[in-house]
Amino acid sequence: MPRDRAMGLGHFIRLLAPYFRPYPRLVATIVAVMLLDLGGDMFVRLGFKFLIDNAIIPGDRVMLLRLILALSAAAIASGAAAIASDTLYSRLGAQVVGDIRERVFRHLQGLSAQYFRKSQVGDLMARFSTDVSYVETAVYYGFGQGLAGLLGVTFAIVPLFVLAWPLALVVTALLPLALIGPLWIGPRASAASYAAKEGLGALQGAVAENLLSQDVIRAFRLQNWTLQHFRRLQADVLRASVRFNILSYLSDRLPTVLMSLVNLVILAVGAFEVFHGHLTIGTLMAFQVLFLGVVTQVQLLMSVTVYMLQATGGMRRVQEVLETAPTVQDTGTALLSRPEHAITLDHVTFDYGDGIDRLIDLSLRIPVGARVAIVGPSGSGKSTVLSLLLRFWDPVRGSVQFDGVPARTLTLDSLRAHIGIVFQDSMLFDTTIAENIRMGHLQASDAEVEQAARRAELHDYILRLPDGYQTRVGERGTSISGGQRQRIAIARAILGDPPLLLLDEATAALDPTTAAAVWRTMWQLGQSRTLVYVTHHVAQAAAADLIVVLDHGRCVEQGTHAELLAAHGLYASLVAEQGAGGLAGPAD
Repeated sequence: MPRDRAMGLGHFIRLLAPYFRPYPRLVATIVAVMLLDLGGDMFVRLGFKFLIDNAIIPGDRVMLLRLILALSAAAIASGAAAIASDTLYSRLGAQVVGDIRERVFRHLQGLSAQYFRKSQVGDLMARFSTDVSYVETAVYYGFGQGLAGLLGVTFAIVPLFVLAWPLALVVTALLPLALIGPLWIGPRASAASYAAKEGLGALQGAVAENLLSQDVIRAFRLQNWTLQHFRRLQADVLRASVRFNILSYLSDRLPTVLMSLVNLVILAVGAFEVFHGHLTIGTLMAFQVLFLGVVTQVQLLMSVTVYMLQATGGMRRVQEVLETAPTVQDTGTALLSRPEHAITLDHVTFDYGDGIDRLIDLSLRIPVGARVAIVGPSGSGKSTVLSLLLRFWDPVRGSVQFDGVPARTLTLDSLRAHIGIVFQDSMLFDTTIAENIRMGHLQASDAEVEQAARRAELHDYILRLPDGYQTRVGERGTSISGGQRQRIAIARAILGDPPLLLLDEATAALDPTTAAAVWRTMWQLGQSRTLVYVTHHVAQAAAADLIVVLDHGRCVEQGTHAELLAAHGLYASLVAEQGAGGLAGPAD
């Protein structure tokens, strides 16, 4: 395990400390109540000296009753303080864990397309859920009990010196033995924890992939192959988990064994001191009870190291997300106004971070109000152009400009507010049709939502549904047909009346009849705005004002349908290949 992936307990605590800072009063109240609890407990333990030396041995009945009443009151106060501290810490823990979850989720919203392209959904879910849950356990149990144990050890030392300073010196000298486990074994356990979390993330990624690929798995009889793949990943997780459990339990057990040996040393030395008259029986008894309290607090500290060590791996993976900077930085300050002249790609070269150029020195001018079709073989870079216009990615070289203003200088919100897009597989959310349309402009009124549905030729269909606009579409929109999903996506795209409408193979997944109907709707909506659409059906490109032909990332042809046919180039070849089998164009 690389050193930078291991996280010590100290580093883990430093990372978590800032999440407690917004709640200083609550933290101070918890510490005060814990001190009250510890004070009562220390008073009860010290009371053994006075019970034996001042009441039992002298036979003082009145003193015995007074001490019993005083110790009972201290025990009740200590118990009440313990309950109060647990209640208050539960509130604090919930706030801290909620802040961590929100910070991770908010950070994910700002990451660039490149991060999600290289990440598995299952692994991201594991980081957000499983890994954060380990941190949650450490916050709830580790920090609360750890703070109580630390305060307990610190405050128990003072009365030990008051009772018998020579024995207290022995305790102070031997107490660091309790740190052997965390210092020696802790880093190894932390590294094993990270390895286990990484393996679990890969395992959850494989499960997520399996659930999304059931049709392919069944069709190609891949059940045994997927099971073997799962078993290999599961074996990696089991090995790492076993190693972590052994190391963490050893880290917890070793200090307990050593403290037991220290206790025997204290008892032996104290017995000789009493035998020679240097200590009273009550003092030795009180010292022993107080020391057992120290041992209990040490054991408490060591027990929480299991939670803390387990959480270090999860926190490392959470921190990896938080430390990831978006590759597309929203540092622009200019606000995009409605484009009036042209959108241009100026000598753009682009790759997805893998060193393979998807676009090579591409220059393209899209006049405002024009209808531009982008065609070409699969993998030629068509959809990449749309991603650059949306600034999901930034070019490696060259620039994208709106009326001569570089996209990098614009705020992302103002840029994307001027663009509507319909994807090939438009994602719908598991909510109502009305809310899915409103995603295109969250401040839209019901009337504006209905108007967008009418323009997308969706309104009559919605009214025939039992719940109308309040009909839920199901997860990913699976409860409605593909054609209606695309019409909802169209309504969403045009709701904010964007001047630029992008269509990315928006009808490729539909049957020819449905695709033709949806395409005519999109074409009509595109007449009042700039329309840029990617298609592999040349019949859909024929009526465009400008057709851009890409091949292996290069623009090999530009022109109208007639001009490109006359040039007898790649476009003419595509027309010849598709022949009459292409979809009916928008003018048909």
